[in-house]
Amino acid sequence: MISVLHLPCRGIRFPSRLVMVAAAFSLLAGAAGHATDSQQEDAPEMVLTLEMAQQRALADNPTLHAVEKRVAQAAEQVRQARAAFFPGVEVDWRTTHTRLPERERRAARDEIRGGFLASMSRSLSMPTSSLHTAASVAGNIAQSSAAYNAVPDSVDNYSVGITVGYVLFNGFARKHTHAMARFGEQETRAAADEARRLMLEAVAQTYYGAQLAREQVTITAADETFNARLLEEARARNRVGEASRSEVLNFEVRYRASQSQRIGAEQDSRLALIALAALMGIEQAELPANTVLTPLEPETDGEMTLPAFDTLLERARETRPDLERSRQETNRAAANIGLQQAPYYPAVTAFAAKEASRVGSGSFDSDDFAATVGVGLSYELFAGGRRRAALAEARQGKREATHRLHAAEIAVAEELREALVRLESAQQQLQLQAENAVYVKENRDMAEKEFQAGLSSLALLNQAQRDLVEAQALLALARVSLRAAWHELRTATAETLTAMSDHVDASPADD
Repeated sequence: MISVLHLPCRGIRFPSRLVMVAAAFSLLAGAAGHATDSQQEDAPEMVLTLEMAQQRALADNPTLHAVEKRVAQAAEQVRQARAAFFPGVEVDWRTTHTRLPERERRAARDEIRGGFLASMSRSLSMPTSSLHTAASVAGNIAQSSAAYNAVPDSVDNYSVGITVGYVLFNGFARKHTHAMARFGEQETRAAADEARRLMLEAVAQTYYGAQLAREQVTITAADETFNARLLEEARARNRVGEASRSEVLNFEVRYRASQSQRIGAEQDSRLALIALAALMGIEQAELPANTVLTPLEPETDGEMTLPAFDTLLERARETRPDLERSRQETNRAAANIGLQQAPYYPAVTAFAAKEASRVGSGSFDSDDFAATVGVGLSYELFAGGRRRAALAEARQGKREATHRLHAAEIAVAEELREALVRLESAQQQLQLQAENAVYVKENRDMAEKEFQAGLSSLALLNQAQRDLVEAQALLALARVSLRAAWHELRTATAETLTAMSDHVDASPADD
């Protein structure tokens, strides 16, 4: 017995867990928060389209918010690099308290004492009146005592100054540093666009997987209904003696097998919706009960045509953000070469300063300030080979970035060709499965009629029903694979990113 729930999903490439985590976003969390089960059942259906899911992903994904902050950091780095083109102004104010050593204080006092004794000796030896001598001695004593007591234990120094400096020339280091910062910002923006491109693909493949799971629920439910009807008919015929007990038991087994498949399909559908809700960033990982996905529409004529590779490759080279990121990485490496050449040139700076200093007081006036202007030139004559090695490293980095860009271009071409092969295969599979589903349905209806008329065996009817269920599942898988292949191709050319940006730009602004 074939279980349609575990058929190989050829043509669908479901995202890895890393990409799925990067594609997490919020949607409908408020609507799911406080509604009761009865209210949710009575609420009208809310159709969740792929475009709605992707728009919310771009708007609310926390990983993308982190990437945007990284872009903002890169923009601030550009502003930091641009600051080197402006002069620098520095204000300095300083005060110090110094306790003099005991030896210096003692020497100063001994010197004052010696001077006092010598002065006294001279005063007493002078041939003057006693009154004049007494006055001179008293004056010397007073002066010496004041000087002796004035020897400080500590000294307070105050200084203030303002300096303006500007780098006149530094070997174009400022220019290349600013260029590296600008290229780095553009590289970061391209990386953010690449994250959005991959997230759109992850959301789409998860959405298509949920659509396929829903189609399998529909198919298995129809199979259950069919087997339930045949079981009731067999029971009725058995009661009037027109059907054997083994025939009734056959339909009993078939009916329960279809029930098991339906339960398994519902489980897979619920798990797919849980995964989708987790990608949407809903904290409870559950969509509102009234949320439905868009129906799986029949294919269009445009979807069954194959685009030209050259046109796709040209478009991809113009719009792929990972290629733009590689280009900016190459530009940044080229600017780094210029930066490493700057030490081979002398650095010329100009400066002007105004300074003042006082002892014992922090009150300055205009007479305390001294002005200084000057120009300085510096050049490192020998650096032990450091400059030559740094320049060689930068040149090798430029060559590495060039090779990385070439490799990225080849990878894009490879991705496009693989996407085209998968799209072509999906188109062929869909055409084949659509035709086969018609034949299988006709065969099952004929087998049922022949069995009811007693012209065919029960085994043929069972096999015809199994073939119908499998054909319907394969047809649904082929339709989903076609849509997934088209989205993968548009992702390879970055058309999904540009289309989403155009859609957001064309949306009316909120009041």
